[in-house]
Amino acid sequence: EEAALTPRRILCRVDVEDTIWILIEYDDSDDTWKSFESEQDLEDFIQRVPGVPLSCPTRCLSSEESNRIMDDSKKRIERIVEEFRRFKVRTEIAKKQKDAETRQAVMNGATTASTSSNASNSPTPGNNYSNTSGLAGPLERALTMGALDQVNGNGSGVTATDELSRLRASLAEQEAKWRQSFEAIARENEILRSKGGESLLATQWRGRYEACMKEKEELNEKLTTYGQWTSSVTASGRSMDQAYIELQEEFRTFRKKLASIDRRRQRNTASAALSTSSLLDGADGTSLDSTSANHSSTVPQHESEVAALIREYESSNHHSNVGHSSPRYSSSQSHHHHNGHNNGRQRHGVGAPGHQEDEVGADGQSGMTASKIKYVRHMILQYLSCKEPEVKLHMETALMTIFRLTPEEREMIENKRKEDATDALSSITNFLGSLGT
Repeated sequence: EEAALTPRRILCRVDVEDTIWILIEYDDSDDTWKSFESEQDLEDFIQRVPGVPLSCPTRCLSSEESNRIMDDSKKRIERIVEEFRRFKVRTEIAKKQKDAETRQAVMNGATTASTSSNASNSPTPGNNYSNTSGLAGPLERALTMGALDQVNGNGSGVTATDELSRLRASLAEQEAKWRQSFEAIARENEILRSKGGESLLATQWRGRYEACMKEKEELNEKLTTYGQWTSSVTASGRSMDQAYIELQEEFRTFRKKLASIDRRRQRNTASAALSTSSLLDGADGTSLDSTSANHSSTVPQHESEVAALIREYESSNHHSNVGHSSPRYSSSQSHHHHNGHNNGRQRHGVGAPGHQEDEVGADGQSGMTASKIKYVRHMILQYLSCKEPEVKLHMETALMTIFRLTPEEREMIENKRKEDATDALSSITNFLGSLGT
């Protein structure tokens, strides 16, 4: 009953010691917990679910892990808060120090201006004003004068205020010179643009304009396409979510039908193997012919069902690219099986007058032999044209039974298979090792 239910999604996952528990939401039933012994079992279960593959969420944390994470988070928050508090205190201290330094500098400047006096122009032992002509500029000269006034007192007629006024006049003169130089350079640039730079500037703006117009056209095309598509969806009365849900349900139905056809094919293959073993134990020629005919019709019937299912899916979903090559392959393979079966009948001459006389003359023994040969030929043809390893393994077992191989011969074949598998595995391992180095 549980196997018949279709899971919709996996709600949560809980790991308890070595067991994995998941909460599954079903379409037509209540939510159910299911346990798995390993990650591989969980992945196998997810792969067996028909329809869109399920997504398994990350495992839920235990109470111990949650408490540990909460404690670590609280410690980190406390550490960050403490660091921020220290940073704020240091910032306040630095701000107060800067304010104190600023006030001290202002007070020192006011004290220097108020205590400065006129300095004497005559040379004195402590007066080195005559040596100030070698300073770099007016600012250094003003500072030197302020220092001399502070040292010598009011001994001269030149004060710091006069020196600052003279310094302001010098700076204004220098600013006027720089403004004249700037205006001259601006005039030169205008002359250059009028003579030849306009063409280069126009070319640059033309390239920018064309790039902007191209981008605008692309955006208009995208907007038009999106508007048409939105209007069509709105006119049909369906939203994107509804279309996605319908497509998901349709794909899930397709997967279910394909899985049922695959199970039917496996049952037919098993029944064909059982019928082969029963025929070899003493069936007559007529039952052998009917069994081989039924087995030969099983594969084309299965392939035609798969092809019809894929064609139905393509007709209902035009925008899907699933199964474009399957119908052609199925039809061609079915045609190949029918032709091979008919050619086998024609080559053996079933129904020819000469062949009927041979069967009557040999008391029916040759007819039974011909039927067995025909069935063996059909089995070999199916084996050579089959690409599925499991089906080929069943056919090999049937052929061993038909030819009545001894246990020693079967053991030799099995050993040969194991050696081939070991050689292939070692070659793949060596190749991967060479890629890793």
